[in-house]
Amino acid sequence: MRIAATVIFALYTIILGVLSIPLWIVILGLSLTVSKKKKYEKTSMFYNKLFALGYRACAFFAGARVKVIGKEKLPDPKTGERFLMVGNHTSNLDPFIMGGYMGEYPMAFISKPSIFDVPFAGRYMWRLRYMAVDRKDNRQGITVIRQAA
Repeated sequence: MRIAATVIFALYTIILGVLSIPLWIVILGLSLTVSKKKKYEKTSMFYNKLFALGYRACAFFAGARVKVIGKEKLPDPKTGERFLMVGNHTSNLDPFIMGGYMGEYPMAFISKPSIFDVPFAGRYMWRLRYMAVDRKDNRQGITVIRQAA
């Protein structure tokens, strides 16, 4: 029974993966319109929604069932009120969950610099004004955190 369930889940994942290829081609193609040489002053809601869709797809294909609890305690996204949300990284899906399911909030994500080198994701992160923090340079880290606030 367990083997059958594993096989069914594997086939399900493969079929969905193949069906999602057009989505990934569109996401990859649109990432090529982002210049990593340009300093963006404002976050693009278009790219924010597109990246959130990509995040949700990754979480879905990873088999994550997401249930957001307590979202009503957060300020209304239209007010622009700021808050700090920290991922505890109990899994590698934290960024996917926060980015995919909290996309209506204007967020300033902080990441390690090497993540910006990921081919198309790095371009989206640049366009969405994610910030790179070098963990070995505390002063630079404080500067980036102040910019995020």
